[in-house]
Amino acid sequence: EEEEEEEAMNVRSPSITSNTLSNMMGGPGNTTASSSSLMILGMVPDWDNARQNAKLQCLNCLPGAKLTAQGGKELLLDTLQKCYLRNAAAMASMRPPTATQNSFDRHSKLLHMIVAKRLFLFSADTTLMKAFKDPKRIEVSRKAIEAFGQLFWNLFNGKLSAFFPMGSKPPRFRFVVVSDEPNVGLRKEMMSWNGLTTEMLNKARSMLTETQASSRIQQLIEDLRKLVLERMIELDVAASGERKSMDHSNSAGNIVRSHKEIEKFMDENFTWRSYLAFPFKKKNGDFLPKSLPKARGWCKTWVKPASGMILAAMRDSQIKEKSEVLFVSADRHTRSKLRIGDDVRTAKNSGVDFLLAKDFFEALTLMEL
Repeated sequence: EEEEEEEAMNVRSPSITSNTLSNMMGGPGNTTASSSSLMILGMVPDWDNARQNAKLQCLNCLPGAKLTAQGGKELLLDTLQKCYLRNAAAMASMRPPTATQNSFDRHSKLLHMIVAKRLFLFSADTTLMKAFKDPKRIEVSRKAIEAFGQLFWNLFNGKLSAFFPMGSKPPRFRFVVVSDEPNVGLRKEMMSWNGLTTEMLNKARSMLTETQASSRIQQLIEDLRKLVLERMIELDVAASGERKSMDHSNSAGNIVRSHKEIEKFMDENFTWRSYLAFPFKKKNGDFLPKSLPKARGWCKTWVKPASGMILAAMRDSQIKEKSEVLFVSADRHTRSKLRIGDDVRTAKNSGVDFLLAKDFFEALTLMEL
């Protein structure tokens, strides 16, 4: 019966020795089992570490049992063995999760939270693209490409449908870049000054104009879309490798058709807007230029950490519930790791959730559906 019970639970019974039992009871000199409990051990390969690895207590197994004779020892060992077998399955389920399991659970929870959102807001520099001293240089983050590639590949194949409410219509997700471009306002103010030195004039001219800043973000969006589409096609080719080997006659046509479907899907679902704030905010709270233009992007309430850009994005995207909005950013204050950046405060002031870009990209890249 013991062997059948052990086999049914698919566990290997450890070998319990008198020395091990003695160690469990506090040392060689202690020959009386505790009246409160005997510790039933976790599934560990070495029972010499019994007390450190105990997971369950089998209360009052043998209260007051005396180990004065060999028969008494055998009886206690036999009882302990049976207790272990009865509780092996429960002990296995109570073992602490490994680091890998903790990481998987964390990413799984993040993924569920992410796909429940509808509007995603991103800062530009250090989040969607690398930050360079040259403001005209654009290089899309590889982490962003991989994360969006995985997200839309699973979306394209219907693997995320179970996460969406009944009656959801495409596009499910909307994406927005919200970026402060303060040097635009500073340049505009400096160019209005009289008597600029050559050095100051060159410095002002090195800053982006409103048109250049807008074009830069638009180029970022176009590059991101192109690279994510390429990544999706790579995933499609990898996934269809088996199908190609099974049907050589029509594999090329199927691939071309599939890629056209992917491109159409991206056109309809990978939609982006951009919201840029151009005023330069001084330390005393004043804004430059002193006379702000009455045009899009020049409103004081759009400058982070104010909520203007986020609220405008929600309105234009027809998203009414703030619980459906997520602000993603790699924002960190440059002078101190202990100080939060403007993006964190912007999310808080707007009443929407905030998530570090690292966590967002990892959750999507490691998704398993």
